[in-house]
Amino acid sequence: MRLVDFIGFDTDSKRVSLVMISVFIAQMVNTGVVSILTNANLEYSIVSFLPIQNQYTDIDRDWYTNIGVQIQKTMMIMAFMPYIEIMISTTIKTITRGLDRGFCKGKGVTKKTTQFGYVTLYSGPIYLMHFKYSSMLTQVYMSFIYGLFLPALFPIAAMGIANLYICEKYQIYYWYRKPPMFDDKLNK
Repeated sequence: MRLVDFIGFDTDSKRVSLVMISVFIAQMVNTGVVSILTNANLEYSIVSFLPIQNQYTDIDRDWYTNIGVQIQKTMMIMAFMPYIEIMISTTIKTITRGLDRGFCKGKGVTKKTTQFGYVTLYSGPIYLMHFKYSSMLTQVYMSFIYGLFLPALFPIAAMGIANLYICEKYQIYYWYRKPPMFDDKLNK
């Protein structure tokens, strides 16, 4: 994100789009490519110059029991991650606000000396759309890449997208600050 901010863009949509694509590529490489390459035997393949000489030359029963299960677990974690993120961010914000009030129940009690500091502490976090898009794209791409071999990925991805939708609706209504107006560039 700092590199993209350093590059500088005319509109916020262009900046968010580049961050989203960068995060998506990093997630796909981390989730979909690294787990396959670290367990592959590339001795007789086109890319035999890579020093990877592991046990799986093809997708067989052992691959399903080891690598396939890891991919499914990763997709399940991604499917329920929106709920975990809500719990973590709510806990952190509640503790931070409690520390500001000295864990006093009275309203209006604060250690903040400026109105900006008070508003920043008691308003919700900034809405980071690019991470949501990249997570959803990773789930879709993972299910289409490995779904032929692991058909359980399709319902897991559908559940993950539904969970993300439910959590984002809740958080946009009750948690986040008002997001900026985006154009349709990110969707395209």
